[in-house]
Amino acid sequence: MSNQGQAQEPTMEEILASIRRIISEDSGPEDEAPSASAEAAPPPPADPVPAPEPVPEPAAVEPAVSEPAAGEEDDILELTEALPDEAAPEE
Repeated sequence: MSNQGQAQEPTMEEILASIRRIISEDSGPEDEAPSASAEAAPPPPADPVPAPEPVPEPAAVEPAVSEPAAGEEDDILELTEALPDEAAPEE
């Protein structure tokens, strides 16, 4: 009896062939056209990412030098004499 059971079972190749046949019957020519065009058209190449531009270093800010007015030049005070120390008030 085991021989009869094995003889009736299809082989793996027969099963796969049957599946392929069913798939080909189910899919019509309209299904094949999009898949063929999808395979024929390669995806567009990815744009290379450009290297970042170097950031310029900020220029050193020079302090603004205001030119003294004509009258200010004469107002320069030079301390040439020592001032007497103020005595701390005694309690």
